[in-house]
Amino acid sequence: MITGDVLDVPGATMPEKVEYLQDHDTLRQFANQEPRAYAQMTTNLLPPPCDPSADAEFIPMQADGTHAVSGSNAMCVMTVLLETGILPMQEHETRVVLDTAAGLVEAVATCLAGRVERVTLTFFPAYAEHLDATLSLVAICGGFPQPVKLGARLVAWREADVLDWLDGQQTRGI
Repeated sequence: MITGDVLDVPGATMPEKVEYLQDHDTLRQFANQEPRAYAQMTTNLLPPPCDPSADAEFIPMQADGTHAVSGSNAMCVMTVLLETGILPMQEHETRVVLDTAAGLVEAVATCLAGRVERVTLTFFPAYAEHLDATLSLVAICGGFPQPVKLGARLVAWREADVLDWLDGQQTRGI
C-alpha cells in the first residue's frame, strides 16, 4: 500500500489515471518487483478521489499490470484507511465510498477496539456484454455456447452443462 509520497496521478478521472499508469509503468514495476516485492504481490495506490461523493480512491497495481478495481484489494484498502487513521473509524460500523476506475464501491467495515474485523463491499451493476457467445478452446478444437459477463474484467462463468461437457472431454484423454 502506497499511502504517501505519490500525491496524485495525472488525469481528471479515474479511468484516465489508470490509463496513465498503464502507459507509464515504472511505478508499478518499482513497487512490485524484486528486491521490494514478488510476482504475486499487489500494490495499491491511494491518490485523492476524483469523484466528490467518494471518501477515498485506490488503484491496484498487480504483477500483470494496473487494473480498474479489485475486490480483495478494496477490503485491504478499507482496512488500511481505517486502522492507520487516514479516514476516521466509527465503531461498530464505518461506511466509506471508494472511487475506482470501474465505478464507485461502497465499503462497510465492522470495527471493534480500533481494528477492522470484516469488510463488506457493494459494487456497481454488472452487465452482459455477449450472450450465447462461443468460446473456442484451442486444446479441444471446438467451442460451446457460454454467456460472457463483464465484471471488473471479462469473465466467462461456467454453467453446469459446460462443466458436464468438459468432464466428457477429459474422459477422452484430452
